[in-house]
Amino acid sequence: MKHRKNTAFFVEALLLTLFVLALSAVLVRLFAAARMRSAQAEALTTAQQIAQNVSESFYASDSAEQFWQLAGISEPPADGQPVSLTVDAQGLPDPIGAYFLELTLEQTSADAGQMARLTLCLADSDGQPLYEGTSDYYLPGA
Repeated sequence: MKHRKNTAFFVEALLLTLFVLALSAVLVRLFAAARMRSAQAEALTTAQQIAQNVSESFYASDSAEQFWQLAGISEPPADGQPVSLTVDAQGLPDPIGAYFLELTLEQTSADAGQMARLTLCLADSDGQPLYEGTSDYYLPGA
């Protein structure tokens, strides 16, 4: 009789161990997925902040040359030519930055002023696009 109680205890302990192992495997997968989603959300938030900073620099400038200076570009490109640079998490030019930023500035002159359109594309270090957008700015009498 005593042998039967010991066997039942070991079977219960084995079942409990298997249950705990299965539960821990599920939880590890769940937490790994949550961590990956958190990293994706952080990258998207950073991309949006960089895009907002670049757009604010665009709206704060009075000319294309001033915008390129604010963006950290020493030689302004021709109208409509894209400029690619690597930036850090704050959007500042950095040769080993974690993000790739491509900026294209197009200007259209009219009698009453000038319309400028900035197209920006931001990608992570793997080349995956994170943000794409345009900003328009009207300069009266320019």
